[in-house]
Amino acid sequence: MSVRGLTGLLFALAALLVVTGAAAGPPPVPGERAALAALKHAVAAGRLSPSAAKADRGEIAHAVHLARVLASGQRLHVEVALEQVGALGRSLTSPRAAAVFGQLRANDDYFAHRGPPRNGTDITDADGVVYRYFPGRCFEFHPLANVSELNARVAAKDVAGTERLAAALAARAVSRRGGGIVWEYYFPFGARTPWVSGMAQAVGAQAFARAASLVPEESAAFLHEATAAFRAVPRLTTKVAAGPWIRLYSFSANPVLNAQLQSVLSLQTYATATGDTAASSLATRMEQAAAATISRFDTGYWTYYSLAGNPSPLSYAKYVVQLLRKLAPADPRFAHAADHFAAYLQQAPAFKLATAPVGSLRFWLSKPAYVSASTPAGPSVRLSLGAGWHTLRWGAPKRGGFYPISVTAVDYAGNRASFATLPIVSVPNSGNRLASARRSAGTAPSSGAPAFAAGIGIDDASQAALAGPLGFGLVRMTVAWQPGQTEPDPGTVASLQALPAGTQLVLDLNAAELPGDDAGRAALAQYAASLARQTQSLHDLVLAPAPSLTTAPAYADALAAVRVAVVAVRTDVGVGPAFDGSATPQRTALGLAQELVHDGARADFVAFRPAPVSSGGAWTAADVDRLETALAKGLGTAPLVLLDAAATPATVPPSELGAYTGGPPPVD
Repeated sequence: MSVRGLTGLLFALAALLVVTGAAAGPPPVPGERAALAALKHAVAAGRLSPSAAKADRGEIAHAVHLARVLASGQRLHVEVALEQVGALGRSLTSPRAAAVFGQLRANDDYFAHRGPPRNGTDITDADGVVYRYFPGRCFEFHPLANVSELNARVAAKDVAGTERLAAALAARAVSRRGGGIVWEYYFPFGARTPWVSGMAQAVGAQAFARAASLVPEESAAFLHEATAAFRAVPRLTTKVAAGPWIRLYSFSANPVLNAQLQSVLSLQTYATATGDTAASSLATRMEQAAAATISRFDTGYWTYYSLAGNPSPLSYAKYVVQLLRKLAPADPRFAHAADHFAAYLQQAPAFKLATAPVGSLRFWLSKPAYVSASTPAGPSVRLSLGAGWHTLRWGAPKRGGFYPISVTAVDYAGNRASFATLPIVSVPNSGNRLASARRSAGTAPSSGAPAFAAGIGIDDASQAALAGPLGFGLVRMTVAWQPGQTEPDPGTVASLQALPAGTQLVLDLNAAELPGDDAGRAALAQYAASLARQTQSLHDLVLAPAPSLTTAPAYADALAAVRVAVVAVRTDVGVGPAFDGSATPQRTALGLAQELVHDGARADFVAFRPAPVSSGGAWTAADVDRLETALAKGLGTAPLVLLDAAATPATVPPSELGAYTGGPPPVD
């Protein structure tokens, strides 16, 4: 090899070494650059000493190292704490640095050795400063938890612990324009950071005033902090109709009950300890506002956490009762509310049931609860529901049968209520409709007609679409007739015409006031004929309500007129009477039959509603043969019987009365 060639090779190797040596280091950790920049600017602006900044850079370096070596479940929390340092940017000051770097150190120390804890876990550092864990974030410096801890140290007469924590909190107190100090929250919670809490300020003023009495040698310093903490409170209130209300969050004017009550108590303690008349006046006005507004937090079954209408979690429901007990001697409205709210913690949820589409359960729930509903018709349902109206739905069962529904609700306090609703009923397709080829009115049914057909009552045509999949091709609806009407209104006709194709309709024509003269009967008959002409799905028309022995003559006259008019336009539609088995049925059946014969009329069927129990001569479902015999005696032959479902009497256990007798629910 020539010298020239060797030289070229050496130059190539040197170039390679230079390029390799200049390779980039690992990418920065999220928040690293912003945190270092915030420190640099704070030192340059004279808001942080170089020695403090040096220690803080060391903590940043430690966090960066951990973020690179820890598993993702631990690394995330360290990165969040580091990003909160950087988020302060040019607003970093010595008090804020004490808070966020203390927080970073707490997270570094914790997550270097373990994974995330349960939500709300608290840890403390060597000074007793509290950091609270929030899932997906990190351990956060929490002002309210810290001033509450200071109160606890004073109550325990822990002089050393009180001094350490008070000094640490004083170091983290941020001065405000216009006077006063605040303890800031550095994590986002519906607003930009940092934000403050009026409640934390009030409790802080109380805690430092109490600390002053426990540690006489620090009394002046602690009272100074207490007064400074209170000076921020008036600017952290909003107004309700009755007076001032504390802002739990500086960015929200939503009145929160526990925040107001606790702030009143804390300000009263502070004012008594310091003689601060401004604090005493504010506490009095806030107390009056709370007493005047307390009823708005009462649902009648539970409490609202705030006037935004969100229900109180169990811990806050109990906390509010404790606060009200303390305030009760000052105002009977607090005592009244305390008794009511405490009772709600012992009461089971209440229900109200409402009519629902086929295959559905609609109910009103009195308070928030964990609700489970089970039925053989489909999968069990388990939901966390608030107070109000709810609808649960199941698909159509594949097989015919009766499918009971069992419902259980357990409120936040563990109180339980349960009940069984009316079952879902599914009928096999082979027996779900009347004969499709209708005989001429008044003749016997064809031999091909099924011996049994089942239908279901619905409120509007939209429910028929749900009835079909359950095996009900026969539905029953009601139309009300008013005296003098000769035509149904367009809305009624449109509803009836909206029934799905293939549905057979049994229609109750409800003439609550029977016509007493020929003109009235003619109007009713014309109305019925118009319904028959415009409703192709109509299979049978029932004149309702059922007659009594007294009204049988007028009823028979009306039924005869209606049948003549309907048969004139639709020979495939049957017309028949309603019959109630609960009131003198034997005499009424005979009387009705005689009146029909007298009018030269007939009935294509009879819609029989049995009495629920056999007593006093009433006819139940087991007495269909007696009805047929009585009608045959008067008419010569017994018409078909449409049997209404009979109600079954039941005794509700006392433990379940809440399902039926709670306070009046809102209208569905």
